Amino acid sequence: MMQNEHQGANKMKSIVSPTTMAYLDKVAIDGGVSSKELMFRAANSISKHLNKYKDILIATGPGNNGGDGFALASLLYKQGKNVSIFLVSEPKSEDAIYYYEKLKKDGFDNFVETIKDSYDAVVDCIFGNGLDRVLSSKHQNIINVLNKCNAYKIAVDIPTGISGLNGVVMGNAFIADKTIVIAAYKFGHFLQDAKDYVGKMFVEDIGIPITQEDALLIEESDVKEIFPFRKQNANKYSFGRACVIGGSSKYKGAPVLSMLSTAALRVGAGLSYIAYPKSIENTILTHVVDEIYMPIEDNNGLIIFDKKALDKIMATSDVIAFGMGIGRSEEIEKTLKYILENFEKTVIVDADGITAFTAIYQDIKILSKVILTPHLGEAVRLFLEEKDTILANRVNITTSFAKRNNVIVLLKGPTTIVSNGNETFFINKGSVALAKAGTGDVLSGVIAGIEAYNKDPISSAYAASYVTGLAATKAEKEYGQYGVLASDLPKIIKELQDKD
Repeated sequence: MMQNEHQGANKMKSIVSPTTMAYLDKVAIDGGVSSKELMFRAANSISKHLNKYKDILIATGPGNNGGDGFALASLLYKQGKNVSIFLVSEPKSEDAIYYYEKLKKDGFDNFVETIKDSYDAVVDCIFGNGLDRVLSSKHQNIINVLNKCNAYKIAVDIPTGISGLNGVVMGNAFIADKTIVIAAYKFGHFLQDAKDYVGKMFVEDIGIPITQEDALLIEESDVKEIFPFRKQNANKYSFGRACVIGGSSKYKGAPVLSMLSTAALRVGAGLSYIAYPKSIENTILTHVVDEIYMPIEDNNGLIIFDKKALDKIMATSDVIAFGMGIGRSEEIEKTLKYILENFEKTVIVDADGITAFTAIYQDIKILSKVILTPHLGEAVRLFLEEKDTILANRVNITTSFAKRNNVIVLLKGPTTIVSNGNETFFINKGSVALAKAGTGDVLSGVIAGIEAYNKDPISSAYAASYVTGLAATKAEKEYGQYGVLASDLPKIIKELQDKD
């Protein structure tokens, strides 16, 4: 069972793997609730989402997802709805066969062999979250026909064709307007391709106790408590000091984005420092306005180990973000190693800093206040796993690395995963507009600014991801998916503050 120390008064929503969901089903059944009763409850909860529709097609598969469809059809038929069933496969599971036979005994006989284009609603009950293989060409063709229907489309538990483990499209997938999630969210509702297929999601409680969870979903209520209204009797030192160390002659903009975008200050840090190679100072000074400058000695635009500068940085900072645009060299590795061994507060490692980290971390005692923020390409180097391996099992790989090395990992993606190995969080807030150079740099600045006063690395990480995602969705409304720049991410913290 996942250890969780961050659930407040409003309990965070649970997310489970397909394996955990199967275990929870079994526990409920062993506890005295029959599997047929659970199927009826699921059907009853789904039926409530179909009240305004009259002409309904239900596509059913061979297993319990199909059984949900038969039980649903029975309820809707008794309500006087015009229900049709497209039998994708004959029922094979015991409970599916039970409700299929019951439906026929009730007098239902509207099994159709062709799918028309004039239904009010289409319900996908073909395959559930346990799908672990690519759909056959027959099933893919059926999905194509269903997707072309001019009807409101509802998926039961998860759209057919989406892996419940990792959100990958297994050849083809049903595109839902709404997904009725049974009992608890699954990994596959959030990862990889899923966002383009699940539509709006609603979790229906059918009486299965969620006594084990693999992750938790971060929502606005979970983040608002990190941004309370501040007392007036305060000064800049009351809210912490954030420092970004980055930049090189090749990448002069990254640390500027982290700070010039005023990321750390906008989210509440009292002071922010920017440390950079001394030789690019003119460029930095041209852009940086609100930050305090802390140049570091360099060689041809790459910082070198500068103990005097580093000691000053560590003495005056509450959090350090390291690596944005910093480049690669042994001197950079030596610099990061010195910080990790001597700075007792939080260090955020991003971009080229992650490359440096991979070279040194096994030689030092890793602090639990290290936050690593890789995108997929950086994760390949960090985890020493192939890209496809990470995509197929990104939750377990992320949590295992975090636990094994006593660090926090923030793995960026369509849904970001934050884990310290004991607690794992999904941040589903965001937009494809974030798929733009520099947005990761801004995220590092946001984490640093929050952690400067929050002083709880994992909640700072998930709050920063949520805030940055919220900013992107708002920027998208103004600039569109194509036009958002990292420097456009707006001022949004005030919307998370709840004044009593």
